[in-house]
Amino acid sequence: MIKPTFMMGYHRKDTSVITDPALLDELGRYLHALGRPDVAVVESRNIYDRFFANRTVEEVARYFNIASSYYRVVDTSMEQIPHAYFRGLAQYSVARSWKEADFRITFGKMRSHPIELAYLTTGNVEWMGGRCDEFMFPERQAERETAIMMLLDEFPPQLALLDAYDSAADGLIGVMGCPRPKSPRRLYAGADALALDIVAARHLKILNPADSSILRAATHWFGNPAAASQVIGTDEALADWRGPYDNELSALLSFFAFPVYVFGSGRGSLFVPEMDEDAFPPLHRGWFTRIARAGMVRLLGLHHGR
Repeated sequence: MIKPTFMMGYHRKDTSVITDPALLDELGRYLHALGRPDVAVVESRNIYDRFFANRTVEEVARYFNIASSYYRVVDTSMEQIPHAYFRGLAQYSVARSWKEADFRITFGKMRSHPIELAYLTTGNVEWMGGRCDEFMFPERQAERETAIMMLLDEFPPQLALLDAYDSAADGLIGVMGCPRPKSPRRLYAGADALALDIVAARHLKILNPADSSILRAATHWFGNPAAASQVIGTDEALADWRGPYDNELSALLSFFAFPVYVFGSGRGSLFVPEMDEDAFPPLHRGWFTRIARAGMVRLLGLHHGR
C-alpha cells in the first residue's frame, strides 16, 4: 500500500499539496519490477466533500491524472472496518487495505502548516482511520494527534517517503495550497517515518520537534529517534523556506488558526481554497458563503487569479 496525498488538491494550477503523479508512477513501476504485482495507492475522502461535488477519491485522482498500469487506486473511506486499538481513545476503525497490507509506504508532500509548522509523513497516515473532521471540532472525543498515533502504533508504515522536489507549499497555510511554491529539489526516504520527519523539520528550521503537536505526540509515544538517526545526503536547512511564522502578521494568524478553525469556520465550510468549480461545483451557493470564502482566500493568500 502506498499512501500519498492528493485529496487536499483543489486546482491544477497548484500542485504543491499533492504527491507528484510521476513519482507515484515510478514507484509503482519499481515495486512491480521487484515482483509485487498488487500495488495500491490509497487515499480517503476529506472535509472538502462536504462542500463540493465530485470529490470521491477516484474523481480527484482522475482530475490530477493519478493513474498507472502499475497500481490501482483505492478509496479507504469506503472500506473502514472496526478495530479495537490497544492504546488511545476514540479511533475505532481502520481501512482494510492498510490493515492487511504486506508492506505500507507513507509518501507525503513537504508542506508548511499553521499549527504543526510542517505537515510531513507521520501526519500523512491520518486518513487511514476515521475521518479527520471527526477529531477536530468541538464534539470530538479525542484529539487529532491521538488518532494519528493510534494508527502509527498498530499499523505503522515500513517505509516513509517525502516529496520535496519540484513544488512544495510554503507560507502561512501551505497545507491547503501555495500560489508560489518552493522547489527544494529534495527527496527524503527512511524506514522510520518519525526519524525522517525530525530531519526534514530541522531542514525547515523547526529545531524542536515539540513545537509540532504531531511530532510532540509521536516522540511521547515512540521515543525520539534523533540520536540514532544518520543522514545520508544533504543535511542543511532550506535557505529560502519561510514557514508560517515568517513575519508578525503571519505568526499572529497562525497563533489563532486552530481556535478560529474549530469554533468559527462553520465546520470548515469557510476555510477552503480557490477550488476549480468547473470540476468540483460547490454544493452550497448561498451569497454569504461565497463572499466569506472569497474573503478568506484573499486573506490567506491562496488567490490564483484567472
